[in-house]
Amino acid sequence: MKALTLDVGLLGPSGPANLVSPNRANTGYCDGTTFTPLTDNWFDGRTGEFHGNTRSKDGLNPRWAATFYGKNAERDKNGSRGLPIALMGAHGELRWQRVVTGVSMYFDRNETGASMGLFHQAVEIYGAGLHAFAYDRLLAGKFIREVMLAGVMPLVEMKGASPHDPHVAVPEGLQYKLGNKSQPKPLAIARALETITHPVGGGRCAHQIWALDGMLRSCPPDEHRPNFDSDILQRSDLRFHEDANGSRSLVGHYEVPCRHGDVKFRFDHSGQRMGSSHECALADWVRPIHIPLEAPHLRGFRVDVESVFRTAKGAETLFGRASSLEPDFFLLDIVGFALWQNAIAWDVHASQHTVCGQHCAAAVARKANRSAQS
Repeated sequence: MKALTLDVGLLGPSGPANLVSPNRANTGYCDGTTFTPLTDNWFDGRTGEFHGNTRSKDGLNPRWAATFYGKNAERDKNGSRGLPIALMGAHGELRWQRVVTGVSMYFDRNETGASMGLFHQAVEIYGAGLHAFAYDRLLAGKFIREVMLAGVMPLVEMKGASPHDPHVAVPEGLQYKLGNKSQPKPLAIARALETITHPVGGGRCAHQIWALDGMLRSCPPDEHRPNFDSDILQRSDLRFHEDANGSRSLVGHYEVPCRHGDVKFRFDHSGQRMGSSHECALADWVRPIHIPLEAPHLRGFRVDVESVFRTAKGAETLFGRASSLEPDFFLLDIVGFALWQNAIAWDVHASQHTVCGQHCAAAVARKANRSAQS
């Protein structure tokens, strides 16, 4: 798999990574989805009740689909019935440059665990060829920190705030949609980080540093909360640092606007701070890259995995339904789809770069010319 991925021009060594604008060919993506089961019968493991058509061949053992209590469980008390699959891959600038690098099945709300397992597998296989990792906005800060500690730039949009958490209302003119959701984000997460001071004449000037909607902003200490008119900290540098023990950290250097002259501010994006009961990852409140405002072209990287899943469901002969109620059997079908998808990429690559492929292409062209002349 590694040789095929590198041959088609994906996840290969390409020099120093551009952290602010990663190369698409060096970006991995991951997500999960649930395939609808073959049967509409299902067994609720929480209540012990069987639902649907109870008839079967012997009248005693009706077949049912597993019930997956996943990310929709809050909206659907019965969970999502079906077989959940996590998939990781890479996509280049060309349409055919699409390779699936890993597939996993998960249960019990563990989509993130399966996805992070595929991520670490890719880090081990491709090493420095994996510059960035795209995931949806629900990825928790501790996992975003885990990506950064592996020396990879996380491409994760900032989620909206809950009304019960510290937040600021987003003005209508600045509201933007989250992924493919139809509704814009009305509330933004706001969190006070620290207060910095610097000497000015005979006194000191203070600035309160806030995280607002994933970006660093500054405001006077007497303000209880920032707003979208507060000064945005301008980033002058963003890079990975490695200490003597080999531990990595993603550090950004910023300039805090001040009427006495800009102040330098160093921020460890992969750091933690003590919360009310445990340490919290700063990535819960601050993103290294604010994708919608700083790099909107990176939003397309996240869509690549959705395209693969649509292709997978469209390729299934049962119109997107799982081909078996047995998870292991269906997983074989998904692995087969991944191999088919990779074979398409290799076929196009071979036809363009191998001697045999060039001869075949020339023969096809000659046949087309003869047909046109006749």
